[in-house]
Amino acid sequence: MNCPHCGADTKNAVTICPLCGKTLDRENAYTSFLAKGDDAFASGEDDKAIMSYNKALEYSKGNEDIFLKLGNAYNKKGDRQAAAMYMKALMFNFYNDKTHNMLINLYSKYNRLNDLKKWYAQSREKADPAFVDKYIKIIEGVGYFRSQAASKIPAPKSGGIAKDLMDSMKKYVVMNIVIGIVLTVASLAIVAGVIFRVNTMFILMFSGFFMVVSIGIVIMSRLGKPKKKEGKKPSLEELMTEEIAKASQKSNVKSQNEGQNEPQT
Repeated sequence: MNCPHCGADTKNAVTICPLCGKTLDRENAYTSFLAKGDDAFASGEDDKAIMSYNKALEYSKGNEDIFLKLGNAYNKKGDRQAAAMYMKALMFNFYNDKTHNMLINLYSKYNRLNDLKKWYAQSREKADPAFVDKYIKIIEGVGYFRSQAASKIPAPKSGGIAKDLMDSMKKYVVMNIVIGIVLTVASLAIVAGVIFRVNTMFILMFSGFFMVVSIGIVIMSRLGKPKKKEGKKPSLEELMTEEIAKASQKSNVKSQNEGQNEPQT
């Protein structure tokens, strides 16, 4: 730790700086650096926030709050050190739902949910198994949610302009046929007018009318098709909230049953 007054390394000093002789107010220094970190984090200065939080950590033995703040700052920056900070926060309070949710979000972002699931399985021996199982179920739910969402995303089309043109023609095959017939009739009418000197106005008017009617029929038929209604996909946060609510409800029911089964004295 460095002296907040002169910056010297205080080594093992607790209350007095060995260089400048001033009092080391660790609590005040911790609070000051913590506030600077909060201001920097709110302003989007992630690196500055991390530096201030680490400085605050030098003036304390560590606590859940400071490690949560460090985890959030690293997470916002996209730094995987956030996982280690959330883990350290859980060492001070393993039963903080917010920390667990942040941890699951982080591991989900980096596709490492299986690793986190193994960690939870190992934690069953040291913590309340029911509490741990709740988050194992959440991880399984998140994995299912992601697999379902991924299966509904169509693969990107590739193949260049020629393939895109062919796909477009297949999609609007009826429209293409109509346009082809109209263009053929119009071409024949022009050729007949030039070669045989026939009045082509009637043929052109008929072909134009045929085109307008055909296009109208195609448009009406497409508008008349019912659109598929897709159910609203649950968000990651909704899944977590739902699982936590279910687990809490089961825990309450279990507690009530145990209370009823206790022998009367």
